[in-house]
Amino acid sequence: CTQMSPYTLTKVGQTYKLALELTDGMRMYYRSPKTKGEYELTGNGKKMWVWQNRKYWSDHYGTTFTVNNIPTWAHKLVMYSYDGLKETIVLSGQASQVFNNLTESQTYMFVASVD
Repeated sequence: CTQMSPYTLTKVGQTYKLALELTDGMRMYYRSPKTKGEYELTGNGKKMWVWQNRKYWSDHYGTTFTVNNIPTWAHKLVMYSYDGLKETIVLSGQASQVFNNLTESQTYMFVASVD
């Protein structure tokens, strides 16, 4: 933090806090950090895809990402980046969702959930 009173997180601290909150109760079940730059986690009624959109970390670095294998039970898909919520999509049974106009050199988290 930058100060204790009032407690003020740095950008890095805010990013860690968000990642910990989003992954609470989840476990890693797929990772490809050196090829695709992707991770998948599941648990606590959610499924999460993490994409490290960084040159040489991902074989599909760029401005578009497709979330595949969305569970049929999911009602919404939420996209986050280091600074918080970016987009919420209401799902209606689709198995994939394309996100366009993403910023290069950022990590994105996509969370499918019932609520």
